[in-house]
Amino acid sequence: MRYFLAMLTGLAATLGVFAGGVAFAVAYLSAEPVAEQNLSSASSVAFSTTPRKINPADQNYERIASILPPDTLSASQVAELVQDDVTDQMTTASTTREEAPKVSLSREHVAWCSKRYRSYRPETNSYRSYSGRSRECVSPYDTKPVIVSVEADAPYQEASVAEPYRNDASAFAMSADHVSSCFARYNSYRAEDNTYQPYGGGPRVQCE
Repeated sequence: MRYFLAMLTGLAATLGVFAGGVAFAVAYLSAEPVAEQNLSSASSVAFSTTPRKINPADQNYERIASILPPDTLSASQVAELVQDDVTDQMTTASTTREEAPKVSLSREHVAWCSKRYRSYRPETNSYRSYSGRSRECVSPYDTKPVIVSVEADAPYQEASVAEPYRNDASAFAMSADHVSSCFARYNSYRAEDNTYQPYGGGPRVQCE
């Protein structure tokens, strides 16, 4: 009995292996062969070396209409806004040019200011200071009196010699000779507030 069961088990295993081999052979033989790429000796990729012209109109592309947000402006509205902006800029520029004061300056004055200040502009007779403010250039060649105002919120402190000027009046006039003399004596002289920087440092001092 035991020998009979062993024979049946061996026969069943043999039939299973045979059936699996037959199924694998059928699947392998019935599969479609893979197309072979005929590569020439001059190329190593499966692409044609001859260019072909393709008509874009014959391509089956699906073009979906774009969906714009509700607040998107149309082309006419954008053109109208741009035209209004250009017109406003032209009007503002013309108004600025008309309102710009015309300053009559001598050649010596312009040459002196241009040499002393790199940011000097002869159109407005002004230069850009280190603090970022626009200041008027005053030179020894300027014949008009200079009005100097002492600001209360100045970024520096006056020395004791400047106290009488601050207490007596908030503004005073200086002659061209005084400005020329101070420029000749002190390289750090600033005509806007009639002060210079001492060699030993400290606060700026009024030029007398």
